[in-house]
Amino acid sequence: MTRIVRLLAVPATGAGYAEDLAALKARPVPLGERFTAPALTPGFRAIREVAEAVSAGVVLDTGQVAWGDCVAVSYSGLAGRDPVFRTQDGLAAIERLVAPALVGRELGSFRELAALIDGLGVEPTPERQGERDQDAERGEGVADASRRALLSAPFRAMRAASRAEAAPPALEGRDERIFPGGRLHTAVRYGISQALLAAVALDRGTTMAEVIAREWDLPTPRQPVPLHAQCGHERQRNAEKMIVRRIASLPHVLVDNLAEQVGPSGAEMTRYIRWLRERIDRLSATRHAQRDHQDALCANVAAELRRLGA
Repeated sequence: MTRIVRLLAVPATGAGYAEDLAALKARPVPLGERFTAPALTPGFRAIREVAEAVSAGVVLDTGQVAWGDCVAVSYSGLAGRDPVFRTQDGLAAIERLVAPALVGRELGSFRELAALIDGLGVEPTPERQGERDQDAERGEGVADASRRALLSAPFRAMRAASRAEAAPPALEGRDERIFPGGRLHTAVRYGISQALLAAVALDRGTTMAEVIAREWDLPTPRQPVPLHAQCGHERQRNAEKMIVRRIASLPHVLVDNLAEQVGPSGAEMTRYIRWLRERIDRLSATRHAQRDHQDALCANVAAELRRLGA
């Protein structure tokens, strides 16, 4: 059985930005000023920052290396999302907690490895225990729960022991950012699980999609996954790219300045929708494609206007 012999963690830069949505909702801020304008959400240094990231590599005893990217969502720290992700916090979490949990372990089921990573740093709560008791009464989920408990027990014990001593220098004063809500930051869990999925696929000689299908007993994928795209600030230029590539679902557009992008009573949004419909008519290859695009567009725009109260 193939084993994990090392875990690499490399500082990286995200392709996009982290933005303080609460500050943008409070007042319109021109794009050029967001890099220096003061933020409202804790953890942000400015309203807009270049996204930070960590590239994680799982090294196998076969000499192969599988990579994943620890990245977070743009609008961090809002609506229950984890705080803005910092590279140094991610590196510390991987070095001190994730690497000891994975190095030397057999590369078996991705599902079990992902459950192990999700369980790192998780403390039992009355709610979780109650759910487990209900599952046990129904005879459901017992095997999965037992497996997770068995896999994560050594690391829960290690974490409990570490709390009894002085915190390691790499984690001191940063526990809340590394373990928001008592769990590893979502960016770390995402990137490590991505690397593990890639490693399992590499070892089996299959695609990552096939690994997911087999371990969750799903149908083998036979066609590309439909995509929903984002326009960004250059809404017209980017919308044309999506139309000619026949993206399955067109979005509403990025809305972070109501006055300029929605307008009084939705006038600017309505103008954009009319332009978009005209471009779909001109650029779509078939009437079927036009209907698909228009249905998706109308549904998305209607939902966004309801949310904005326009």
